[in-house]
Amino acid sequence: VFNAGGGPTNLLVKRHSEPTNPGFVCALFVRCDDPYYTKVCMTPAPPDSCTLGTQKVLRGAVDDPTISTASLNDAGTPDGGGGEIPPERQVLASFRQGIIGLPQGQTKASRALTTISSPEIAAVVDAYGVETIEKAFPNFDLADTLGISRTGEVVRLANLSEIYALTVPVGGNTLGLATDLTPVDGVGYAEQNGTAQPATITCSYDPPCPLTIQNCPDDPSFMAQQWNLVNGSQGGGECGADIGAHEAWAKLRELGDLRPGSAGIKIAIIDWGIDAAHEEMTGKVSGDAGWSDSYPNHGTHVAGIAAANTDNGRGIAGVDWEAQLINRRIDGLDSQGIAEVVRAAANDSNPSLRAQVLNSSWSLVLGDDPAYSATVRLAFRDVYMLNRVQTVAIGNTNGHPRGTVWYPAAFGQGQITVGAMNRFNLDSQFSCIGDHIDVAAPGEQIYSSVPSNNYISTSGTSMAAPHVAGLASLLLAAKPWLHADDVREVIRLTATDMIRLPIYGAGEDEYTGMGRIDAGEA
Repeated sequence: VFNAGGGPTNLLVKRHSEPTNPGFVCALFVRCDDPYYTKVCMTPAPPDSCTLGTQKVLRGAVDDPTISTASLNDAGTPDGGGGEIPPERQVLASFRQGIIGLPQGQTKASRALTTISSPEIAAVVDAYGVETIEKAFPNFDLADTLGISRTGEVVRLANLSEIYALTVPVGGNTLGLATDLTPVDGVGYAEQNGTAQPATITCSYDPPCPLTIQNCPDDPSFMAQQWNLVNGSQGGGECGADIGAHEAWAKLRELGDLRPGSAGIKIAIIDWGIDAAHEEMTGKVSGDAGWSDSYPNHGTHVAGIAAANTDNGRGIAGVDWEAQLINRRIDGLDSQGIAEVVRAAANDSNPSLRAQVLNSSWSLVLGDDPAYSATVRLAFRDVYMLNRVQTVAIGNTNGHPRGTVWYPAAFGQGQITVGAMNRFNLDSQFSCIGDHIDVAAPGEQIYSSVPSNNYISTSGTSMAAPHVAGLASLLLAAKPWLHADDVREVIRLTATDMIRLPIYGAGEDEYTGMGRIDAGEA
């Protein structure tokens, strides 16, 4: 029967009694070159008959008295009854090459089948009852450690081949596992796996429209709603407390760019997805499809701020009129998934999906609290090495003190960290503060696109960051030879110092960094 398909048999047959069902009598058949047993079980039914069933289980699992075959999934690894392992049960750890040994040809295995050459590491892993060990980046190729930057240099990227996800039992202590692994020789780092949440606060506002400027776009909400681009005291705001978009557009027209921006510049919106069918996104969006139900408005709103279709007689204007958008979704992803998305946004195998500017309007979390991830930081480091501009929201308080440090905002990997300010030329009270802030941009009551051709006003540092992304893409459209560091410094050094309150002082401060971005000066 087992050789019906031809080929070698090489079968090992072992009798096995089910510990949870003593009435079952099973034989375990395995080919020597197959990591799985085929388990054939017979259980008595009526006295003159029996019932036959088969199941594939991973070799070694049935020999472990602590694991019942009844609790194994199709891969032969314990999953607590579910299929997908939630990130809160995982620790991501980087090990010295050769310490972790998975069965040949496998990227995931039970702890029983995984060899760990370091007794110290093995002791910690076993003390926390690690159930499975798997490659965090199973598709990684060592050739991927070399990349080509936007300006043609060969650069060394992170080696992800020895980063693993360790799964603990339901209710297991991932913090303890990560803490105890970190100081052990042979461990590069260990951290709890986590997810991300958008840096957004939602509200609605409809200001009056006393604004007229020369050569303004014909988008009907531009003068009425978009104080962030040109502040004409809509809603009682302070005149000129904006990013000076019209001044930047006028200077680009003087250079012959009648429609400010370039379709050759691509902005990756790393977020919860974009409605590509929206009238502000038509013909602009590539990459992932659709948007998330968990934060349905967020990505489309962020994308509209940076680069909505402009001067099309509809809706709003974007900072950059012509830039293309790449939809990069991180909804539902854990740390290694987020890292892969960030890295692909700059270094996709398809060159048409590589962006020059990456916007991240989100913060890493464990539950609702700030989280640091070396895995995600490696991705940001690689993006920096690839000479891409990265704009990042500093994060909202969300019930935490204003001095709370969120990541990726504080990674310090060459990104531009952006805080929020309002139409009154003051820093937003929900915007976190700290020495890592570079600049401020409008983030309160920002009117932009949301799915199904709708528009709303929304607040958050999420809304501030894409203003800087749009400005960066305008700079690269005008001067494509600029390096990412150049773009960052131009934006910082041309910012308008916000000395509205005594606490700001003169010069760089922890509230607004170098000040409010000034697109015209940049």
